[in-house]
Amino acid sequence: MKNIKNNSVKADVNGSIYIVRFGRTQMRIISKSNFFANEVVLKITEDAIIFRVAGLDDTRTQKASFTNGQYQLNILAETKEGKFDFDVDESDCDRAVIYCR
Repeated sequence: MKNIKNNSVKADVNGSIYIVRFGRTQMRIISKSNFFANEVVLKITEDAIIFRVAGLDDTRTQKASFTNGQYQLNILAETKEGKFDFDVDESDCDRAVIYCR
């Protein structure tokens, strides 16, 4: 089991995210879920985005900014735009799964 970074927040995996194009090569993820108060590690597959709370051993983490009551995270990846709900069966306090179908 990986150690979670000391300043982690109890994650809420209810709700949804919005994915919008941001510039020519970036996508922006927007959410009100406090899951993004933690540093996260992303894994993007063909039909899903998996967010995992970063552990002490993780070096490629991302921290969302918090503006106007929303977390915003910019990523360099090509994925579908739109509103996507957390998959509550696949998600827990350390991992959030979004299916982009």
